[in-house]
This record gives sequence, structure tokens and C-alpha cells, in this order.
Amino acid sequence: MKAELIAQTAENRIGWSRKQAGCEGTHAWCAHFVSEILKTCGIDMYDLSCSMMKKKMSASSEWDEPEDLPERGDILFFDWDRIDEPLPLDHVAVVIDYNFDTRIVTYVNGNGSSRTQVTEQTISIDNCTVAYWMRYIGDKNSEPPNSSEQETSGKTFTIELRTLRKGMEGHDVAVLQWLLIGDNYSVGSAGDDGIFGSNTEKAVTEYQKDHSLEVDGVAGKQTFTELLRK
Repeated sequence: MKAELIAQTAENRIGWSRKQAGCEGTHAWCAHFVSEILKTCGIDMYDLSCSMMKKKMSASSEWDEPEDLPERGDILFFDWDRIDEPLPLDHVAVVIDYNFDTRIVTYVNGNGSSRTQVTEQTISIDNCTVAYWMRYIGDKNSEPPNSSEQETSGKTFTIELRTLRKGMEGHDVAVLQWLLIGDNYSVGSAGDDGIFGSNTEKAVTEYQKDHSLEVDGVAGKQTFTELLRK
């Protein structure tokens, strides 16, 4: 399910700078951060406004405002001032854990406790500033996978990826690194940082050797097809 992919992608970015997260600039970047996470997961829900993102989700058949408690991978919206206004929501984050005993939500956000880095924070679900949580249900509503979709570890998702080689950077590089890590290939201590360096090139080369692919250290169609096969 994509909910786990959303949560894992957010977790992997804890400690990233806003530039690394693709949110460079001077604007408030919480919605931008969540948008970039969803884009990396192949979900089209892009907006730089928390309130507009929530409206889009509410109007989409791929999203639901559940009546139950938050789950890993949900999108959590906050209204700090509780004022009735045209764009009332003030913050948005990705849920990575909910403790039923303590009723504490753990979430990952941009522009949260740090203005410059992605951070992990907690809050009680009973806190009055917690306004909504939205859940992606698109994989429950979707048709059977078509030729442009791939399945890995029971999760089905669609994503567009470039041919990647040493020196490139971006979210698709982070996806490549995430897939390699999932197959127990080390991409270095930085993990899925979105930077295709020597360690990532070495991991791609080793993967290609182990799977009888052309060994060139470049992640193209054949390499991605094999990575996404499981």
C-alpha cells in the first residue's frame, strides 16, 4: 500500500535541509514538503498551501477523511489559531506513528520545529490544533496494474524515472537508493539522500552483476524494471 511508502519516504528525509527536500526558497514550506513526498510516491496532489491541499484531497476519490484514529502514512493538518477564515489551515505533516495508549501522533514535517530542516515531532491527537487527517485510498480504488505500473514488496505504484548516472541529483535518485537499500545493497551512510555518488554507482554495479544485467553503473529501464519486479 502507498501509505507505507509515504511514511517511509518521509522518515528517510528526517534531517534533510529544505534544499535537499526540494523546497528551496523563503516561503513557508510545510505543504511544499508534503507535496514533494507525494510526488516521489507517484501521487498527484501538489500544492504550496495547506488549505488548498486539503480541499483538493477532499474533492478527490483517492483521498478519504477517516473517522478512525490516524494511521502511518496519513496526512495531518493543523489549525494553529482556530480562526474561521478562507484559508484556515496553518501546517501539514506526514504521520509515521500513532500510539493508541498515549494517543500521541508522531509526524515528519518541513518548516516545523526547524525552519531549515525536516524534523520529527509529536503531538497529542486531543490537541485542539489538530484539525484533520487525510488517508490515501487510491490503491484501493484503482484498476489492476497496467503496463506502466510496477509492483515491489506488495506495493503497487506508478512513477516516472530518468536514466540515472553518477553526478545526478533528485527525488528519482532517492527512489533508486531506496530500492537498492530494500534489496540490501549499501548506498553509503547518507542513505537515500537523492545524490548519485560513488557509493550509489557501486551499489548499482553490484546489483547489475548479481542480476545478469549490463554492468555500466547506470540505472536505466532494465535496472529499474528488475528492481521493481519483486
